[in-house]
Amino acid sequence: MLIKEYSDLKIKTPDCIVGAPVWVAHFKLDNDVTQLFPYINEMIEDSIYYEKPHYIQFTLDGFRCALYPDNVAVAPFEDRNQAIGFIGRLIDFLNDIYMRMDFLKPNYKKYRHIPVLEIFKLLPQTNCKKCGYLSCMAFASAISKGETLIDRCIELNNKSDENVDRLLNLLSADNS
Repeated sequence: MLIKEYSDLKIKTPDCIVGAPVWVAHFKLDNDVTQLFPYINEMIEDSIYYEKPHYIQFTLDGFRCALYPDNVAVAPFEDRNQAIGFIGRLIDFLNDIYMRMDFLKPNYKKYRHIPVLEIFKLLPQTNCKKCGYLSCMAFASAISKGETLIDRCIELNNKSDENVDRLLNLLSADNS
């Protein structure tokens, strides 16, 4: 068993939404769970394994989890009892993965966020809308979020210059 207990439990509404009916649970684990990240990344379809800071985000039983090496943030909960009940479920889930690691396939692919402005600076900045977005900034934002690919930019596809190569190199480093 990798995790036996948790500590430092704090359950509160998000600071940015005063009086919200949503509760977030933050707590520490008694062991580093970094070794489980690639297995969670493979097992849970919507997981995102981040390079920096090093953590994994995923949904389990309808709750959004942000799992760091030795602490966790989970939401949304309706009340404290629901949060405490889920913590037990999450710990069971993590311990189960730990026990089955030899039989599971890991996925080490990590997401590296590329700032929107970094992408935007390398686009043609014509705001031609041929990509389907209202502006090059909106297109850059969609690329950064992984919602679209750079080949949608007609202007960029018609060029062969240093910015195109730099953009391709920047994006190919993403999710490595």
